Amino acid sequence: MAQWNYTLKWGKQLREAICAEDAEFIVRCLIACYRELLNKLSDEDKDWKQFDIEDAIFSLENYDEDEDGEVDDYLTEFYDICDDVRAWIAV
Repeated sequence: MAQWNYTLKWGKQLREAICAEDAEFIVRCLIACYRELLNKLSDEDKDWKQFDIEDAIFSLENYDEDEDGEVDDYLTEFYDICDDVRAWIAV
C-alpha cells in the first residue's frame, strides 16, 4: 500500500469539477490544489518541485478556454506532480 506524505483537501472540489466537466471550475480548483500543496511541501520537496508548481499556477492563472481548449494536460501534469511528492488527493 502506498505511503502518502501529503493530503490535499481541495481534491474533493476538483473531482466535483471534473465530474461536472466545467473547465473554468477545474482550473480554479487546480490552482487551489497547487497552492495547498505548495504550502504543505517539506523544504526538501520544495527544493525540487516548487518551480514546477509555480509555473503550473502561472499557466492556469492565464488559462484561456478559447485558446487552450481542454484541461486534460493540466490535470495530467497535476497528477504527475502529486505522484512525485506522494500527495493524496482527497475524495
